Amino acid sequence: TSQPSTVSRVETFWIGHNLLAASEEDGCAECEEGTWCIGGSKTSCPDHSWSERGSSAEEQCECLLGYYGPGRGPCASCPAGSWCPGGEEARACPDNSSSPA
Repeated sequence: TSQPSTVSRVETFWIGHNLLAASEEDGCAECEEGTWCIGGSKTSCPDHSWSERGSSAEEQCECLLGYYGPGRGPCASCPAGSWCPGGEEARACPDNSSSPA
């Protein structure tokens, strides 16, 4: 287990881990859903993407349903004629089907 490095009485950082704490008394808390944390800093995922609780890298932010793109974004709206289950790819609609843009 890593030992915390106290930066001030207000904030405690566990360097190199996906943990963030508001105060020494609170201890370290796991990074929230929709964010990623490293070195004591919390960053929101890019627009139209989400991450699991405890994420430690922007690449762990995945595009939401109806969007596609690489980890870290940007996530684009699903194009006409395809469906996007979330993640990196837009999939073509099967024969004899369609989807709006």
